Amino acid sequence: MLRNLLKWALPALLIIGTQNLAHGAYDEALWEVTRTNGVTYGQGATGGGSNVFDLQLDIYEPEGNPDQNKPVMIFVHGGGFTGGNREGMSWLSSAFASRGYLAVSITYRLKWQNPPADPNYVFYYPDIAKAVHASAVDAKRAIRWLRANADSLGINTDRIFIG
Repeated sequence: MLRNLLKWALPALLIIGTQNLAHGAYDEALWEVTRTNGVTYGQGATGGGSNVFDLQLDIYEPEGNPDQNKPVMIFVHGGGFTGGNREGMSWLSSAFASRGYLAVSITYRLKWQNPPADPNYVFYYPDIAKAVHASAVDAKRAIRWLRANADSLGINTDRIFIG
């Protein structure tokens, strides 16, 4: 029951909560959505550091929105750092893009990929802790990529939200 409640309540709370941050201008679904899949935003080490993994994101843009100062929503899928993928956030990303936001859904490194970690960092549960740390690093990379591409994306770098 709680899972079903969160499935519907969380998106509603995100939409309502971000309206004030965007000055209420983004509260109606007015736009068609264009999706660009698999844009590489960086790389992350996997296999304990022996491999390189392309970090990708999907971009959901409000088609025809002339605003060159759009707020951005970054969506990070759930899965306990052990599974899931960015495609699982397509419905929520589309919902925000239809309201005028630029939305992105990111890939991040998971436990099974064995991301390396700083050897000085102490973990209680090393495999999960490494994945949690790697996912935070990957999310930061996505934010840096968005800021570096702000002009071409037409976004406001002071209005980047993550969920």
